[in-house]
Amino acid sequence: LTYGGTIADRKEIAPGEFRGHKQVGAKTIHMHPGDFVMIPTGTPHHFDALPGKVLNYVVYKHRI
Repeated sequence: LTYGGTIADRKEIAPGEFRGHKQVGAKTIHMHPGDFVMIPTGTPHHFDALPGKVLNYVVYKHRI
């Protein structure tokens, strides 16, 4: 999981939802089966599987 920092070249794809090509100043952590993470609204983040691994995750978005 890479999270935090700012999104370079960010574009709004839906109201309040942004995408970009790179996170600047972000932190990366390795997650393990059963880990839970709550990402605050507006926090840039990106999930990716390690080479040769499979990543399954569930996303719940709550609009306020």
